[in-house]
Amino acid sequence: MMYIDRWEKSGFLSFLRSIGIPIFLISFLPSLHGFYASGTYPKEIDPQLALIGPSRIGAGQPIDLQLVCLGKDGNPCDPTSPPLILCQGPWLPDTPSEIRKFNVSCAQTEKGIFKTKSDLVLKEEGYYLLTAEDPSGVFLPFGLPIQVSQKPPALQLHWGDLHGHSTLSDGARPPEEYYKWARDVARLDMVALTDHNWALDEKKVEKKKELANTWYEPGKFVTFLSFEWAEGKARPHPSRGRPNHKHLIFRHTDENLLPWSPWQDTPSVQKLWEMLAGRDVIAIPHHTGLPHKTHYGTDWNQHNEQFERVAEIFSDWGSSEKPEDRYPLPEKEQGNFICDALKRGYRLGFAGGSDTHTSRPGLNTVPHQGHPH
Repeated sequence: MMYIDRWEKSGFLSFLRSIGIPIFLISFLPSLHGFYASGTYPKEIDPQLALIGPSRIGAGQPIDLQLVCLGKDGNPCDPTSPPLILCQGPWLPDTPSEIRKFNVSCAQTEKGIFKTKSDLVLKEEGYYLLTAEDPSGVFLPFGLPIQVSQKPPALQLHWGDLHGHSTLSDGARPPEEYYKWARDVARLDMVALTDHNWALDEKKVEKKKELANTWYEPGKFVTFLSFEWAEGKARPHPSRGRPNHKHLIFRHTDENLLPWSPWQDTPSVQKLWEMLAGRDVIAIPHHTGLPHKTHYGTDWNQHNEQFERVAEIFSDWGSSEKPEDRYPLPEKEQGNFICDALKRGYRLGFAGGSDTHTSRPGLNTVPHQGHPH
């Protein structure tokens, strides 16, 4: 793969690589929990299968696939039998075509992680759908779509998780494990470690710079210097913490963020915009639809189009697209949702991030209600 720099590869400068909930989580919708109850998993496994692979590929090129079985604790867990992958296709827009189906066998490489036993090669152009089979013999309803073209695609889709935490703040695992999981298990193209500003100090900030540089592999695995910013000091009860949460994604890892105290206790959003002036950075507001005055929601009256070019539309918290959604936020405030920002005429790209606090970017344990991690 040719070299692509941090922002070009991540697609911040265009909507072509808008960031979705990273990786194709096969077990995702809470409404399907009854479906999974019929699966023949051992007690310790929470039936979550993630099928990971490219979104676009040239005809005849081997497709590198990885299948991860997640347990209830969010770690890879062995199912009762090796899963199969069902491949269906090709579909061609407005063109009748014969849709074929065939199975691909998997071999285990380590605990809970599987690869195809032989190379999967698709020679005809069109769209294919790959889905995994649960050990009960039922193919799960979600999968990995792949576009196959006769010529290698000029543009690739890249996937990442730009919102998650480690033990540098309130995450469950060390930052090194956060990066290793992102690269080797979730197989993300890019990742940001966004520990909270209130938990960081100058030593930790330097550690974040060192980690971002150490794990960066040009053209393969893109890491960002980043952190989660929230305004001012924690507010007293009954308010929840600080308002206006945003994760800041810097283009360069050599940003001078010292002294750290102004970043840790910034008195207002307007002051943040002043501090970001002249820097290559994007500020991504998240769980925007939560109440602003008593919770972590976003006040769109303070929007800055230069820095807020992307907004997080979905995370473990639920959907911030609109108030009425089948994945609702635990609390809501009219006027704070992304649909409200669009009605104002703001131009935004959309991101989906895990906000993982189990330090599992890209393949976070699916929440059953609210934001348990």
